[in-house]
Amino acid sequence: VQIQTEDGLRLDARLFEASPDAVAILTHMYPSDQTAWFTTARELQQRGISVLTLNFRGYGESEGEKDASTLDRDIRSAIDFARARGYQRIALVGASMGGTASIVVAAREPVDGVFALSAPLEFQSLDAAAAISSVTAPLMLVAAEDDISAAYSLDTMAKRAELRDERWLILEGTAHGTDLLKSEQADLVRARLFAFLDEVLLDEVRRHQPPGEA
Repeated sequence: VQIQTEDGLRLDARLFEASPDAVAILTHMYPSDQTAWFTTARELQQRGISVLTLNFRGYGESEGEKDASTLDRDIRSAIDFARARGYQRIALVGASMGGTASIVVAAREPVDGVFALSAPLEFQSLDAAAAISSVTAPLMLVAAEDDISAAYSLDTMAKRAELRDERWLILEGTAHGTDLLKSEQADLVRARLFAFLDEVLLDEVRRHQPPGEA
């Protein structure tokens, strides 16, 4: 599918359809692209969660030039796309710069959850450290302890957001962003991601279904 941005660019995206009500928007790290999320997207699809991945502008087949200052704009365009498709519940899942941008967006946009892997406190002009205390949606932060900058960022943001212990996770190793899903800790990261999205997306959908609906 293609996502139209507010400033007239087309972003290359993929929609893995499952639930008509709940979608997770997965955003990539630098210098990767959306393909880093495809295996996870298919796993979530099999669990009943629709997934939207996208290439930020300037990456892959997306139009425009790479511009970190517009990452949040691209995510907001993806949210608009999802809402236009009828999705009522939307979670943001971001790796590294995608995680930072997701936190910034969630401070301004009504979303149902944010899961961030190795999100920096700041990524160029995007300031997650300043934004995170304004995020009212459920948050989950994950990083590796020997990925020093990411671990420090997690600790700082967890304190600013006053996250409960179960809402942040420091893992062994040095893996960063979506590489955590290929590391020795991959099963634990995947389990936390699945449980989080089940909670903020599927559980809420089920609570609002009429009696007798599967």
